[in-house]
Amino acid sequence: MRTPRRAALLPLALALALGAVPALAQEEQARITGTDTHRFPEVRVTFTVPGGQVDPSAVRLTENGAPVGDLVVQPIVESSTEIDVVLALDVSASMRGEPLARALEAARAFVARLPEGSRVGVLTFAGDVRVVSPLTPNLEAVRGILEGSFEVSRGTALFDALVQAAGMFDGEGQRNVVLLANGPNNVGDTRLSDAEAALRRERTTVYSVAFRGGGADVLTMRRLADTTGGTYSSGQLAELSALYEAIASQLSSQYVATYRSTSVFGSQLSIQVSGPGFTAEAVTLAPRKPRPQGPPPTVEPARPLLRGTWGLAVVGGLVFLAAFLLAVMLVGTGVRVRREREAAARMTAVARPQAVLAAQPERATVPWIPEQMVQVGERVARAGGFAGMLDHKLEQAGLPLRAGEFVAATVIAALGAAVLSLLLFQNLVLVLAFTAAGGLAPWALLSRKLSQRKDKMNRQLPEVLNIMASSLRAGYSFLQALDTVAKQIPEPAAAEFNRTIAEIRLGRNVEEALNAMAERVGSDNFRWAVLAVNIQREVGGNLAEILDTVAHTVRERDELLREVDVLTTEGRISMWVLIALPVLLTVYMLAVNREYISLLWSTRVGWVMMITGASLLALGYVWIKRLVKIDV
Repeated sequence: MRTPRRAALLPLALALALGAVPALAQEEQARITGTDTHRFPEVRVTFTVPGGQVDPSAVRLTENGAPVGDLVVQPIVESSTEIDVVLALDVSASMRGEPLARALEAARAFVARLPEGSRVGVLTFAGDVRVVSPLTPNLEAVRGILEGSFEVSRGTALFDALVQAAGMFDGEGQRNVVLLANGPNNVGDTRLSDAEAALRRERTTVYSVAFRGGGADVLTMRRLADTTGGTYSSGQLAELSALYEAIASQLSSQYVATYRSTSVFGSQLSIQVSGPGFTAEAVTLAPRKPRPQGPPPTVEPARPLLRGTWGLAVVGGLVFLAAFLLAVMLVGTGVRVRREREAAARMTAVARPQAVLAAQPERATVPWIPEQMVQVGERVARAGGFAGMLDHKLEQAGLPLRAGEFVAATVIAALGAAVLSLLLFQNLVLVLAFTAAGGLAPWALLSRKLSQRKDKMNRQLPEVLNIMASSLRAGYSFLQALDTVAKQIPEPAAAEFNRTIAEIRLGRNVEEALNAMAERVGSDNFRWAVLAVNIQREVGGNLAEILDTVAHTVRERDELLREVDVLTTEGRISMWVLIALPVLLTVYMLAVNREYISLLWSTRVGWVMMITGASLLALGYVWIKRLVKIDV
């Protein structure tokens, strides 16, 4: 009966034994244990592979997804990379007796497995931290130190020990700390985050070891290993030597991959190492570009756009032309104004064949624009077929200008912007851009004035209709009601109604005069009001009541438009910010780093980017404009 019982207990014992096997029996994975960018653009990547052996020619490495072409892979023992290790041993009261003896035995086994040329230091910690041996390549001396006796005491200054261990490293070797701790940190003001920052600053990897049944802070030990790229191992007290030897074997069987990076200084490097049956990844940052040694480089002055004999001739010609135009404007202004006054006086003495035209207000002239330029502008406008349209828009905007004067002002604005940009930037692309902007500025101003005048007329319309309705109820005729509006309403509506009354008194049909006023104003609200008046005059009815109804409708519509305008303000502001941001950023970059942004117009790719950006900017403007424009 005993034999079957023993046979039944055998699998259970085997399972317990296997469960007690430490991390040695766990599946090993490839890892990148370190990246060295001190000689950037040369980059060194240290990695381990499952089994510790791999054919260097089968290893592939990519940086930011692109394979590198000048890759050199070799075992770490054959490379120039040194292995530096600090053994951090816990000598607190919990390590008294067999635990400390086992730890020293494991440390001696670890040193014995390291390759020649490695440097090892020893540090102990309990209530305080003590550097027993600094980093030294004399491994026999280190083993001799580890064969001695160590005094145990109360307390565990774990975080202080890690900070001190990180400060023991020097040079450019691979920096490792093999940590054995049998209790949580309970001494000192150093926090876990402080220890992690010191390890990260010194590019140090932590291999943490704990034995089962002790009082180690497993979560902290695991976190230290994970955040630094190391490993956490645990096992029975008798297995410490095997754990340490496994770490030493892992350090000795690393590989070093060296390549020349194509990324720029300060950029992020996503590195992936792969080979037969393994893949490892890591992310690091390239260092910032070092400042040049010695005196600062001399900056050559920018070469002017116009230089040499021809440049001097062009500049002289432009100065002469500007002075000539200024003299013509100053000297010819008085003569021209005097002639125009004499012509106006003669015109008023002659009866005009069309009485309606006499009611049109005379447009003042712009004295600082030469008459020759005005005449040329008139001919250009007529030849282009936009003279009538431009006159109509100027009339709608209430600007006392003729089409020729506006065209001449556009040319002057474009030339002024060209000269200013030439003096400031001395760049042909910017000169052309500013010239175009200067030529478009008068048209933008005209559009804004037209919109502002139309908005003012719309806001005055309900008051106009109420005054007319009150006048009609008081017994006034329709013409008297219009005259009352012209006297009581402020500008700009007063000028339009005065003109309409003058046209009617000079014989123009009432409906034609009202329709002409609605056309000049260019407002749908005015057109509807005029349409209502004309319909009433044809079919009859109570005009005062109709005007009150129209005024109420217009007032409610205006309130709704203002509410929509408030709700879409954020979208319109966003539109203007997004449009202005590229322009302002370009001007800023021209001021601080012209060479950097000059690639936009000195390379084909730059031209493609500028054209694409301008097209997308225009598309975005139209898109947002349609989104925030709501018809009511």
